[in-house]
Amino acid sequence: MTAGSSNPVPAAEPAPPSAASSSAGWLRATLISGLAGAFLVDIYLVITEGYFLHSGLTAQGLSQWDASNFLGRAAFSGGWGTALLGMFFHAIVSLILAAIFVFAAIRWPGLRRLPLATGAAYGVVIRVVMAYAIVPLGRAKLPPHPTAIYLINNYLAHILAFGIPVVWIATRLLPKRPGTAAKAA
Repeated sequence: MTAGSSNPVPAAEPAPPSAASSSAGWLRATLISGLAGAFLVDIYLVITEGYFLHSGLTAQGLSQWDASNFLGRAAFSGGWGTALLGMFFHAIVSLILAAIFVFAAIRWPGLRRLPLATGAAYGVVIRVVMAYAIVPLGRAKLPPHPTAIYLINNYLAHILAFGIPVVWIATRLLPKRPGTAAKAA
């Protein structure tokens, strides 16, 4: 109440969410989902190709392949130095791909309703974009005549270990409606 008055002073209304808090939400969703997707797809490929399909693929070799998109064949003779560079490049690409989904999910919230189906579809789109746009623009080489097993495994990697985790994590971290708090993961 004000002095000498019986009228209460209205309480201050809560401030609307700031641009910083909403940008923090999409940034957090992008960083966590993108880095998780990068890590999971690499682990999936090393385990399935290196151990089950007996291709001899190692974490170092996979990361050097990522670096070879920029460095060419020289990446494979650079040891762990070029492997670390490849990990960095892979993380950047994964973050960009996660950011694309996050912005699409903000624009079209319906993408968040069925995260498994959306993630599977996004994984297929990512695999196609990687094979027909990103890799051909760089210097890395894909097998010229891949086997059916290689193709199936590669699609499964992008669906199960990248698309679904990225969409599921981002969906959990993004606010349900603009201006609401994100659900804890």
